[in-house]
Amino acid sequence: MKITKKHVEKANVKFFSANATNYNKEEPTYLPENKKRVRKILKNIANLSPGTFLDVGCGTGFLLDLAYPYFDQLFGIDITQAMLDQVNLRGGKIKVMKGNSEKLPFKNNQFNVCTSYGFLHHLYRLKPTLREIYRCMKKGGIFYSDQDPNYYYWKHLKQSPVCIKWIMFLEITACRACLIKLTDLFLPERGIIPMMKKLNWKKSLFPWLRKNLAGLTCRLLPMLISATLIRNWFFLWG
Repeated sequence: MKITKKHVEKANVKFFSANATNYNKEEPTYLPENKKRVRKILKNIANLSPGTFLDVGCGTGFLLDLAYPYFDQLFGIDITQAMLDQVNLRGGKIKVMKGNSEKLPFKNNQFNVCTSYGFLHHLYRLKPTLREIYRCMKKGGIFYSDQDPNYYYWKHLKQSPVCIKWIMFLEITACRACLIKLTDLFLPERGIIPMMKKLNWKKSLFPWLRKNLAGLTCRLLPMLISATLIRNWFFLWG
């Protein structure tokens, strides 16, 4: 199936609608150290280009809330109503609306500052949105984008020892779950021994093995993989 712009937009709305209520509590974006970093950036931007502010893909209002003290008027737009419902409007100084970033409902040259935080990588195409942002910005305005992973981000993340340990942890955890299932083979009430007692093993052992070999392999293989992973774990970090 070919993925279209409608598929991407529908997936975004579905995902963020389901997570809107707890988004501010669970998203690492809201960690104090990150808020401090971004607040400083916005303050510096406001000193260079004060006035009107637009956050495209504003979500629950992360940037709007941080930029609130530094701008005269603040606007946010997002495609997901459930996210917009979480925005603190600050007594009306902040205005939000549901809309598509490819057709921004604003005049030409309206904003001193436009932003997008953790948003651009959710788009089907970048160019239409960037064109609209440029249209809405005043001459000499500032566009600030943050938290959008690119090729170099993923490259360095994969090389990070912390990331490698986390991947190994997930693999070992998955294999541990398989091993727990594997122990069922040896339980007195439903393991191999009672099964063999029910069989006339001299006549039925080899037909039984042929019939169940695939299932036994699927159960034994995770144990071998787990042993290998644990060995590698201690070899690398033990």
